Amino acid sequence: MAKKNFYAVKVGRRIGILKTWEECLESVSAYPNAKYKGFSTREEAEAYLNDTKIETKQNSEFIKSINESEDDNKIYYAVKNGRKIGLFTTWEECKQQINGYSGADYKKIQGKIAALRYINPNIVIKKKISEKKRSHKKDGITKKGYDVKAIRSKADVKCSKTFIDPKELYCEYEFIAFVDGSYDKDTKTYGAGVVVLDKNGSYNTYSKAGHDEWDQWNIVGELEATKLAISKAKELGTKDVAIYHDLKNIALWASGEWQAKNKYTQEYVRFVEEASKEMNIYFIKVKGHSDECIYNDLADEAAKNAIKEYGKYN
Repeated sequence: MAKKNFYAVKVGRRIGILKTWEECLESVSAYPNAKYKGFSTREEAEAYLNDTKIETKQNSEFIKSINESEDDNKIYYAVKNGRKIGLFTTWEECKQQINGYSGADYKKIQGKIAALRYINPNIVIKKKISEKKRSHKKDGITKKGYDVKAIRSKADVKCSKTFIDPKELYCEYEFIAFVDGSYDKDTKTYGAGVVVLDKNGSYNTYSKAGHDEWDQWNIVGELEATKLAISKAKELGTKDVAIYHDLKNIALWASGEWQAKNKYTQEYVRFVEEASKEMNIYFIKVKGHSDECIYNDLADEAAKNAIKEYGKYN
């Protein structure tokens, strides 16, 4: 018979887990309807005391890994020891697991990863990849334009990942443009739109369209719009250029934060590198199709109209 190391007293003078038979006897002897039982492990004693089944899965086995991208800023109640181990989003759910449970261990924590780490300190956090990986092969053959070694831009440019009111830049930047692109998948035609602001409140619109020979439908319009804006600034002889864009790739490739992995994006990188030798270029992120700024919508409209005009003659 296994040695009894713990005595769980449910009904007695002293309720809880006791370590010696003498303590248990003192608690239950001559006590009306006393309830108690001896166990070889504390876990068994706690399960009896709390009317629960023994949880066979230990904390170290509870969610062994999680992707970094699954993290958030929500509030969780992490129950490390209770009727049920896990994360709960309300205090009521948490209370059900811990109230009256001997040795309950829990904590209110912000962030899913932090909460899981409280339960299992050895959890593995799988890092996210900054650039979405995709296959550059079709039927086992490397796609056109991808037979090159990845490069990073060395352009001397500034970037802002949050919106800045254009009015704040008028004194420093003489050329302020909003760029956007559009695409017609049926005809593989891209459209590029540029809206250049004037300090007196007016603006000028420029656009172009063409056939997507690079098979870059999701970015070609935006990159061509950026190149068009820089070319227009060069024509006007301006040196300080601010470019507002809604596609983050525009700045990430231009600044070197992302690698350019095909011939088309590398062509864009080299274009910006050359331009940055003569110009001070500032890339500013704007939310697409939002109330943040109407000029982004005007650039989008110009890109769409450019595709329509191109279709009339091609």
